[in-house]
Amino acid sequence: MPFEEGHDKATGRPKGSENKVTKESRALFTQIMAGEVEHVSGALKEVREDSKKDYLNILAKLFPFFMPKMVDVTSESRKLGLDLAKEQYKDDEDEK
Repeated sequence: MPFEEGHDKATGRPKGSENKVTKESRALFTQIMAGEVEHVSGALKEVREDSKKDYLNILAKLFPFFMPKMVDVTSESRKLGLDLAKEQYKDDEDEK
């Protein structure tokens, strides 16, 4: 079927929107994990008691799923010139 000019659906699915299978899969996974919270908590407690190193490694692997990643604010690999530490120091000096 060739492209027809003026066709309403020529752009396809909007960027970032989930397809039906992805949406259903995520809902199923969320439902499964909701029932596993107590087990995961207990397993983490056991790991923490057995090996603090393994416990910290597991937490480090889980953090990216629950905490936003830090983003470097630069422009073409150059810093933008805003140094919050210097600005804070400057404000402290102005108050004296």
